[in-house]
Amino acid sequence: HGNTDNSRPDAYPKVDLADCNTQRVLNDEGRKVATEVGGYFRQARIPILEVIYSPLCRARDSAQLAFGRMGVKLRQELNLMYLGNFTTEEKKPILGMTRQLLSQPVAAGGNRVLVAHAPNLADLMGYFVKPEGTVVVIRPLDAGRFEYVGSIHPADWPSLLASGKASAAVVPTAHIEGDR
Repeated sequence: HGNTDNSRPDAYPKVDLADCNTQRVLNDEGRKVATEVGGYFRQARIPILEVIYSPLCRARDSAQLAFGRMGVKLRQELNLMYLGNFTTEEKKPILGMTRQLLSQPVAAGGNRVLVAHAPNLADLMGYFVKPEGTVVVIRPLDAGRFEYVGSIHPADWPSLLASGKASAAVVPTAHIEGDR
């Protein structure tokens, strides 16, 4: 997801998914970054089959700003929601779903985009994504396995587009991460 207002932490354990006032939300820069990342995907002509997002407002809003006008299916997945205060037991279904979505093959000719949270990947592969709004490129290998290909920071897109390398940079699963 895009950049957030870190002065407003999630109101754990009383986070209400229907009330963004109980959550850390996108700031103006985060809304700008999410919109720009979606524009970069369009400029690079990266085919997207589906966008799956965490139900937290910052991820949902990022997904809608980036991909809402592209005519692709946007789907909320409760088990992508990740809060820093979760216990090991609370994290298990989230990490299981994240692993499943990252490792599951994508139909030929398209990509799956996950809009979620940096701790999802930090716990799965020891990589904490920075800055917020970074696209992490993952190659699904099936059977719960995936391969990290690379990351695209928001500021890197213009030079990638200018070089013609942006569309080659994305393979079947892109994971847009946030959370510091």
